[in-house]
Amino acid sequence: MTRTDLARSKRTGDPRGALRAVEGREEFLAFVLGDEQYALPVQRVREILKVPAITEVPRAPGDLVGIVSVRGLVLAVRDLRKLLRLPARPPTRRARILVVEHGGEAIGLLVDEVRAVVRLLPGEIESSPSVVRGLDAEAVAGVARPGDEMLILLGLDAVLRDPDNS
Repeated sequence: MTRTDLARSKRTGDPRGALRAVEGREEFLAFVLGDEQYALPVQRVREILKVPAITEVPRAPGDLVGIVSVRGLVLAVRDLRKLLRLPARPPTRRARILVVEHGGEAIGLLVDEVRAVVRLLPGEIESSPSVVRGLDAEAVAGVARPGDEMLILLGLDAVLRDPDNS
C-alpha cells in the first residue's frame, strides 16, 4: 500500500474501499516515535505531509509546534511525542505530519517516520495491558503484534482531548 493509494481513496470519497483487501480487516497507519511503533486507524488520517517550514506561535501550549499553510489552509501542528509524554527529539528528514480530523477541524501531528498501512483482523488486536490503564488509558486503544513487531494502537480522540475539558 502506497501513500498514492491512500490519497486516491480519500479523493474518491471511499476512504476504506480502496484499502480493504480482505473483508473484516481493519487498516492502521503505522508510524514511529522514538524506538516504538504506533498506529492510527487509516480512516482518521486525511493525508501525510513532508515537514514544511513551520511558523512558531508565541505563548502556544507546549505540544503546539506551530502552524503551516497547506494549499491555503492554516493547520496547527502538534508534536505527538509531547502529547504522549515521550522525550523530545528534533525532527529528521524522515519526519512527517499526519493530517487528522478532530472536532470538525484538521490538525497536523508531527511523527518521526511513517512506516506502512497494516491490515489487522479483530482477533489480532489485544486490549491495553493493565499497566497502562489509568488516567490516560483511553490513549492506548490496544496492542497488535503483526509478525515480530509490536504496534501500540492509539485512541486519537483521547490523545487530542483537551485536559482542561475532560
